Amino acid sequence: MSRSRHHCGWLTEAPDRYCAGCGEALFTRLSFDETRTRIDPYTRQLFLRRLQRLALMRLTDNPPLTAAGIKLLDRAIAATVHDCQWCGAAGAAAELLKRLEGVR
Repeated sequence: MSRSRHHCGWLTEAPDRYCAGCGEALFTRLSFDETRTRIDPYTRQLFLRRLQRLALMRLTDNPPLTAAGIKLLDRAIAATVHDCQWCGAAGAAAELLKRLEGVR
């Protein structure tokens, strides 16, 4: 096991979750690929369903929105597309938006 010295001076083991010296939580950073493989499929579906709901709301204008509401909705769609890219569902998100754009 790899040992490292924590900022409080204690030696910590890699699998430990908390420092024995100060009790602070120890976190190991995961690479982007490691994070993506650990994402639950239900999380991907959640992001895709959210994207579909927001895009349909934007296309149907139901409920009627002000200019500020439309801007906020566009930002929410952009953030959800980013979430889909983060969890590995970028292709499905692009296809969903293309399909909904065709409905317009």
